[in-house]
Amino acid sequence: MTKFGIIERTKALLEEISPFDDGLQVLSAEVQPIQSYIERCIQPAVDYILIFCPLHLTTAKALPTTAKTEKTDNGKKIGYIPFPSDFLRIHTIKMAGWEREVHYAISTESPIYAQQQNPYTRGGNSKPIVAKGEKLELYTYKTDDTVEKATYVAQPDIENMNGVNEKLFNPICYATAAEVLSIFGDKRSEYMQAKAQQLMQGEL
Repeated sequence: MTKFGIIERTKALLEEISPFDDGLQVLSAEVQPIQSYIERCIQPAVDYILIFCPLHLTTAKALPTTAKTEKTDNGKKIGYIPFPSDFLRIHTIKMAGWEREVHYAISTESPIYAQQQNPYTRGGNSKPIVAKGEKLELYTYKTDDTVEKATYVAQPDIENMNGVNEKLFNPICYATAAEVLSIFGDKRSEYMQAKAQQLMQGEL
C-alpha cells in the first residue's frame, strides 16, 4: 500500500459519482486540484480506519512497560501507563494479576468510567478495565503488580504506510473519499463512510 495508490484509487471513487455533477463541487471548483484535497484527507482517514477496524488487522507496537501509581481526587490510588503522541488505540494490555487481556479502552465520558471511581463497582482481576484519559488508567491495579503485556496501535507515516495491512486499502480509500466530500458538505460522504465501515467490518 502506498500513498500514491490511495490517491489514485480515491480519485477513481470520486470520478465514479460523476466529475461534472453540480452536487460535487470538489471536482468542478477551481480553488485547488482534487489531489490536494485527497492528500489533506488521507491521514484522518487512515487514523479512523485503524481506530475502528478489527484488531487482527492492526500492528502492535510496544508501550512503556512500567505502570505507575497515582492518587485520584478522592484519594484512591489507580495505576496508569502514559502513551506516546502517535497513540491511536490500545492493542493489548495485561497486568500479571489479571485473568484476561484488555483490547479496548473506554473513554472518560463512558458511564462505565464513573463506575471505576467506586471500589465496589470498578474492574477487577477477573474483568479488568482500561480507560483512556490523559493516560491509560488501569482498573484494578496493585502497586506491586507488573505489566505482562502492553501494546498499542500507532499512527502510521502516510508517506510510506509501514505496518498498515493491505486488506485495509479499500476501506482507507472510501474513508478518504468521504473526508473529501464532507469538506464540501456533500451528503454522499455518508455513503462513502458507510462503505468503508462495511468493508473493514465484514467484507474484507
